[in-house]
Amino acid sequence: MPPFCPQRFIRQIMASGLLMFATIHFCNAGDNKMFGRLDVLFWTLDNPNSPVTINENTLETQLQLDNSDYSVNSFPRISFGKEVGDDVFVEGVYFGTRGFNGTSTATGNNDLSLPGAVPLATLDFFNADSMTLTTSANIQNAELNLRYGDPEDFQFIGGFRYFGLSENLNIQSTDSDSGTSNYRIKSSSDLFGIQLGGEKVVSRGAWLARATGKAGVFGNQMQQSTFLGDFNDTVVLRNFKTNGSDVSFLGEIGASVGYLITENCSLEGGYGLLWIDNVARAGDQLDFTDAVGSGTDLRQHGGAFLHGATVSLVYRY
Repeated sequence: MPPFCPQRFIRQIMASGLLMFATIHFCNAGDNKMFGRLDVLFWTLDNPNSPVTINENTLETQLQLDNSDYSVNSFPRISFGKEVGDDVFVEGVYFGTRGFNGTSTATGNNDLSLPGAVPLATLDFFNADSMTLTTSANIQNAELNLRYGDPEDFQFIGGFRYFGLSENLNIQSTDSDSGTSNYRIKSSSDLFGIQLGGEKVVSRGAWLARATGKAGVFGNQMQQSTFLGDFNDTVVLRNFKTNGSDVSFLGEIGASVGYLITENCSLEGGYGLLWIDNVARAGDQLDFTDAVGSGTDLRQHGGAFLHGATVSLVYRY
C-alpha cells in the first residue's frame, strides 16, 4: 500500500466534487480540551517582474519573470492543540507544498538574447532561436504557539515560527548554430523567530465571522547558487554558491465567515494573505552584467506575497 499523501487525498476529494475550495477546521469550543484544524489553502505566489529575454533588433522584452508566474496551488495546513490551563492552549501548525511551477517560452529567428552585456560573452545566449523560462518554488512552515483567551471570542497568539522558501529558476536558450545551454539559479530563505497575533470570533445566531492575524521579525539564513553554461553547457562561465543572513518581517492575516450546520459543525469560507520582506528570491539573483564577480553577490532584499481563498468545514468536539 502506498504511503498516505494528504495533498493527493485532498485533491481526490476535490475532483469528486465533495470538497471544492475547502478548508476543514477542528476547533475547540466550550469545555472541550483538545482541538485540531485542517486547512486547504488555495494560494498563489508572486514572481519578481523584470525582463529575461529581449529581441536584439528592437530591444523589446520577449520574456519577463512574471510571464512564468505561479498559478493557484492547493495544499493542506494542519493544526493540533490542547488546553494546558484555564483558557491557555498549546497549538502546533504545519503546511508545505512543492506545487508552485511556471513555464514560458519565447520563439525567435536568430534574434533572441539575454538583456545586458553577458550575452556578448556567450554563443548560445546571443542570436538565439528560442528561450524557455522555468520556475518552481517550495514552501515549508511550522509553528508552535500558545493561545490565551476564549476560543469563541478572542485569543492572543504567541509562539515560535519557521518559514522556508526555496526556488529554482532556469533560462534555457537554444541557438541552432551553437547549441542549447542553461542559466540556472537556486535560492533559499529560512526564517526562524517569534510571532505575536490574535484571533477574533463574532457569532450571531447560526452565523459567525473569524479574523486572524500574526506577525513577527525573524532571523533569516539565505543562500543562492548560480550556474551559467555555454556551447551546450560544455563551457562553464559561472558556477558558485553564496550564503548570507538578514532580519526579515513576516505577516499573515485571514478572515472567514461561517454558518453552523449543527451544534458542532459549521461551514466557513474566507481569504488569507501572507507576505515576507527581505528574502532571497531566485529571480532577483539574475545578473546580466559581464564583469569580474558578476552574479556572485546575494541579493537578499526581495519580497514574497502569497494569497488565496478558502472554504471551511468546522467540527467541534
